[in-house]
Amino acid sequence: MMTSDVTYNDHSISSMGEFSIGGVSRDTIEDTAFEDRVKKYIFGIGSGGDFSFSGYYDPDDSNGQDLIDIARFRGTLIGKELRFHVDEDHHFQISTPGKLLITKSKSIVFDKNNLGKIAFSGTVSGGVFDLVKKTKLFDSAENVLFSSDGYELFCYQS
Repeated sequence: MMTSDVTYNDHSISSMGEFSIGGVSRDTIEDTAFEDRVKKYIFGIGSGGDFSFSGYYDPDDSNGQDLIDIARFRGTLIGKELRFHVDEDHHFQISTPGKLLITKSKSIVFDKNNLGKIAFSGTVSGGVFDLVKKTKLFDSAENVLFSSDGYELFCYQS
């Protein structure tokens, strides 16, 4: 699998070459009392941030680009089925019980050579992106004994 590959329901979204995960942030709440000389703050609730991905427009990609657009149109909440692949063994996906809301889809720009670039973006709700690693078991000679389609948690952001 290529770097920067994006998949939905285990289908590669055609021609995606770039993705961005906005990161986790926390609100601050003013906690200043009358006798304070400078403002004081405490942490409020966190936000899972936002995300985007883009690449070349493919009008025939009915299992990828079209499905993401349909999810946006219907207001479908997307879970772990949308994955942002770093390499063959690692990808980012939303943590449980979080969901992804596609807020913008099929933002298309064509150049003078009739080459279209497409972009999608959304917001994270109730979770954060986890980096997960594909599970593999090796024997003493480094032969793969087991490789699952399931993934184990590699790193958790909170």
